[in-house]
Amino acid sequence: MARVTHAYTEDELRLQRCARRLRDELGVNAAGVEVIVHMRRQLLEMLSQLAELEAQLSQQRLRRGARLARYRELYIDALYDELGE
Repeated sequence: MARVTHAYTEDELRLQRCARRLRDELGVNAAGVEVIVHMRRQLLEMLSQLAELEAQLSQQRLRRGARLARYRELYIDALYDELGE
């Protein structure tokens, strides 16, 4: 029977290296490594969500800026029309 091997993703390899460093170099036990890895995943997810929210906020600012510029233009046009009469 052929042996099936798992091809690790770059993220999985990075996580394994991190766990090995925590264990070997810093002396963290298995339970501690598990907690740290879990917290790291949560942090990365929150950073991703933050980046998404920042992008949405940036788009809203651009739309608001364009709207304000149009209102200013209409206001100035109305003033010129009023002064011209």
